[in-house]
Amino acid sequence: MNFFRLECWRNKPDERPEINQVISELNNVNPEINFNFQVNELTEELKNEDGFSDCDLSNY
Repeated sequence: MNFFRLECWRNKPDERPEINQVISELNNVNPEINFNFQVNELTEELKNEDGFSDCDLSNY
């Protein structure tokens, strides 16, 4: 995925990859790896949540 962040967003358009190269890179992306990355990222976000610590349920 670094390819897309680094190459496709270059300041000068003539330094960006041709569309056929982008398509080739997209076809080579392993969806399982991408899915695992998203799951790990979400897991980390949930670990960092403080949950309901700011909720006071004693009034209900």
